[in-house]
Amino acid sequence: MAALVTGAPEEAIGRALEWVDEHHGGAAGYLLSGGLLEDELAMLRRRLRRQP
Repeated sequence: MAALVTGAPEEAIGRALEWVDEHHGGAAGYLLSGGLLEDELAMLRRRLRRQP
């Protein structure tokens, strides 16, 4: 997995992020479309921002 992430060309990552934005409105929409619940998304945001 590390090789996939660190070895991915910058252009490919950019295109993937553009696709997520165009089809889901951003990362949150993408995660919600995959089954993540709103409260789980809120918890993820808190953890990423290091808020209790």
